[in-house]
Parts: sequence; structure tokens; C-alpha cells
Amino acid sequence: MYGTVLYWVPRLASMERGGEVGESPMDAFIHDQNLKNWRSQLSKTEDAALRSVLLSLIAEEEARGAEIEMKSKDRLPPMGDE
Repeated sequence: MYGTVLYWVPRLASMERGGEVGESPMDAFIHDQNLKNWRSQLSKTEDAALRSVLLSLIAEEEARGAEIEMKSKDRLPPMGDE
């Protein structure tokens, strides 16, 4: 009807493994795919209710993206002289 809505909740899966959000490369992949999919759907729909849901999902995912980015920077090895 409206296409596939990809929405996997990495927070729960990460917590089950004893980790946190953004702890695995898969979290960043899912984040990127969610945003790509929802933005595509948003550009194609005129249904006000669906647009509202998609905008809400995008906003939530963008906020989560900042958290993922911070965690990935914490894992990077230091650059420069050692």
C-alpha cells in the first residue's frame, strides 16, 4: 500500500547483547537505511497522517544519529604522534 517501512529498534537488540546504542556498525547502517527509506516515502506520499508519522520517525532517527556519531568517535583510535 505505502511501501515497506524499515524500522528496526537497535536499542533493544543492543541492550540484549549488553551494549548500548551506536555500539555496532550495524546501528549506523540501520540508521542510514531508515532515514533513506522514510525520506523517500515522504517525498512520494500526500497522505497527511502518513506524512506526520514519517516526519516523527525522521526526527527521532536524526536525534539518535547524533548519539551514534558521538559513540563512533569515542571508539576511533587517536591520530597523530604516539
